[in-house]
Amino acid sequence: KQIKPVGVNKKKKASKSSAKKEPIKSSKPPSSPNTTTNSGNKGGSNACDDASQFIEINEYIRLDLNSNVLVSNDKIDSGTRILIELPLFKIGQPAPEQTSHPANSLFLYHSFINHVKKDLQKEILCNKYPLKKLNQNIAEHTQNLRKLIKKNNALTNNSVVRYNQQQWKEIEILQNIFHSYSISLQLVRDPYHVVYDHYNNLRFGQQNSSSSSASDEDKNNNGGGNGFVSIQDEKMNKATTNIHSRASLQQEAGDGDGDGDHVIHLGKAIYERASHLLHACNPCCRINVIDEKGTIEIRTLVDIPGPNIPLTRNFLDDTRGLGISKGNDDEFVRVLMNDDINLIPCNLRCKEILSNYHFVCQCPKCTHWDKTRGLLCSNASNSHGCKATLWSCPPYLLWKCQSCARLVERASLERVLEFEKSAIRRLRGIEDVINYNFSKRIDVSQLLYPLLNECSMYLASTHWIVIRLLWICFEEKLSRNLLPHALIYLKRHIEASESINDYAHNPSIVIANKYELISDLLPYDEVYKQQSMKKAMQLRLLLNGEQHAAVKRCKHKWKFYQLKYQQTQ
Repeated sequence: KQIKPVGVNKKKKASKSSAKKEPIKSSKPPSSPNTTTNSGNKGGSNACDDASQFIEINEYIRLDLNSNVLVSNDKIDSGTRILIELPLFKIGQPAPEQTSHPANSLFLYHSFINHVKKDLQKEILCNKYPLKKLNQNIAEHTQNLRKLIKKNNALTNNSVVRYNQQQWKEIEILQNIFHSYSISLQLVRDPYHVVYDHYNNLRFGQQNSSSSSASDEDKNNNGGGNGFVSIQDEKMNKATTNIHSRASLQQEAGDGDGDGDHVIHLGKAIYERASHLLHACNPCCRINVIDEKGTIEIRTLVDIPGPNIPLTRNFLDDTRGLGISKGNDDEFVRVLMNDDINLIPCNLRCKEILSNYHFVCQCPKCTHWDKTRGLLCSNASNSHGCKATLWSCPPYLLWKCQSCARLVERASLERVLEFEKSAIRRLRGIEDVINYNFSKRIDVSQLLYPLLNECSMYLASTHWIVIRLLWICFEEKLSRNLLPHALIYLKRHIEASESINDYAHNPSIVIANKYELISDLLPYDEVYKQQSMKKAMQLRLLLNGEQHAAVKRCKHKWKFYQLKYQQTQ
């Protein structure tokens, strides 16, 4: 009689312990396929610990809590949209004359405490965005701002800027978070609209009296000199170049006066998930801004082979990479088609990252051979007539020949490196002449082509100075309406860019615009016309997705050019 109730009590205790364990099992995130269900196995407990390390976001990505980095869940194909997200907090673009005004940091904190709930404020400042080290420049800026406010006797007790010690610390932390985790928001309607509108004005705008007399061959190639022709025009057989006219551009954009903004600067924002992307000069993801609310999408640029691979983006896309520049008076001061991120030398790229984000990039592109600074091996001592290219990597102490595989020290290349410095100064002088409209009084061709000939004697054809000079030569020939000569320089520029960077795995909007531009300028009987348009379509499909207007336009042009090529044969 005494044995039976003891057994019942044991069963009750066992049932209570199992009931306690059940909600714990259900609350755990889904484990990886390698985890085991045996509670006595040590491997199963480690798998549970690994599972609690991550926060599942969707079927593609998850957040690693230890490293605070977004990683992949499994294999992801290139061109996949893995995330759409609204910002946690967004601040507008400051006025151009107040970009360095000290009140901007106060405006950031004031809008933060007024537009974000208190619970979310603590999460943002304390938990969501960990900081390894506070920036000293921001700390000095905050101290100078406090001294500036204390000297102002006009402030009252009800003034907004009378903060306590804790609030000043929150201002400093918030600035560090925005400095490290914020994403610049630039809503781009279609960069190519700006590009062909710019070169329409460049080619058929104000021309010199010497450039007005073009050859008959050029006039036949550009449709009689009446401007670029829209591909929707029914009279396409009368012209051989097919860039949209300005009227069709304004109709497509929906602006009758043609003053619509192609790029809308929405300021900066922080996101709960997208802000945790790491930096890489050859990233695996790209961020696109969808609407004016700051909604963004993340697309993969390459095939991600497996799980737990950190997802990266290029931080320099926030300031560059669009191929266009906007001035203070809301006008496009220059089309920066020559400013591709992938064509910047490694030392200048690392310097810009260090000055803007205060870290040294250690990605494979920055630690491997720098292809943008190739020198000719024949200029080094004991070259034995080798005409191959010398490559190096920062700090550029040793150079390796890609043909004879010999190592050349920096001391043996002093003459070439001195010429490189002088070529950079002369290149900047030429760009200043173009930017400040000095070309009416100074003939750019007398400065441009001698420099290009000298560079061919010392620098490789893939050197970033040579690539920039080829692009300026294209613009100079196009401004004089010498289309065949301009296309030669443009094709050389594109081929040199392709030899430096693999755009199929590291695409950019700038090279897509160049592909589409040369395809529109070439005549119908050129096979390269169809090939370049197909490349532009593939890159835009990878960058923006199948439903983007630019992808549909390139697809329509590609089919049209194929039809015209068949008619010419």
